[in-house]
Amino acid sequence: MELLQYIKDEGYTEASFVHLDGNNYNLSLREIKTNKQLYEQLNLVPTRVHYFPLEREPYLECVNYEKIIKIKLIKGTL
Repeated sequence: MELLQYIKDEGYTEASFVHLDGNNYNLSLREIKTNKQLYEQLNLVPTRVHYFPLEREPYLECVNYEKIIKIKLIKGTL
């Protein structure tokens, strides 16, 4: 199963993160259809992805060697 479809199935509809350039970004997961599109939006092809669903604010952590992006997951209606 693709990561994107899994987090959508869990009810997440938006993602918020600070990019490596220091800017804040918000993504609507409704508009993203594949993992490839998600990674293109992040401008990062991760070598590892960690999922933390039980945190107070659930998030993904995408790691590509020394680069790490922490992505806050937000639930809403699809």
